[in-house]
Amino acid sequence: MRQHHGRKPARAHGPAQQIEKPRLHADIEPGAPVHLWEGVSFADGVPIALFRSVFPALRLPAPPEALEVTHSATAALAQCGVHDYTRRWTRPSAEAADATQALHLRFARGAPLLRTVSLNQDPDGRPVEYGRIWFAGARIQLRVDGD
Repeated sequence: MRQHHGRKPARAHGPAQQIEKPRLHADIEPGAPVHLWEGVSFADGVPIALFRSVFPALRLPAPPEALEVTHSATAALAQCGVHDYTRRWTRPSAEAADATQALHLRFARGAPLLRTVSLNQDPDGRPVEYGRIWFAGARIQLRVDGD
């Protein structure tokens, strides 16, 4: 569960697009078309993260339209019949911001980013979203709790 700690969350994004022959995202459907959705997440008007989500286009044909309406991957998946999903895995790492990332996050090139790569699955274990997020390292705190 994401906690906002009294901050006002927002997103800016472009339209979701279909990619017919993806080079990556083999965890979704190897070689099959995918929907790509990218943007910037904000807290109180300050950019805190860049995101890139990939959805299986053959299994979930409607995410682009649902994303335009809902601005939320969770709500878009629900509109496509995926009412519940869990995180299969998350791989965190650190890297330096390149010029484009720094421009969108409004900080210096080379500033630290916390990157997460993750895969979400439906209750049957089928992938529904492959995601990458680049968090502005100085603006967020990532908390991981075990069960």
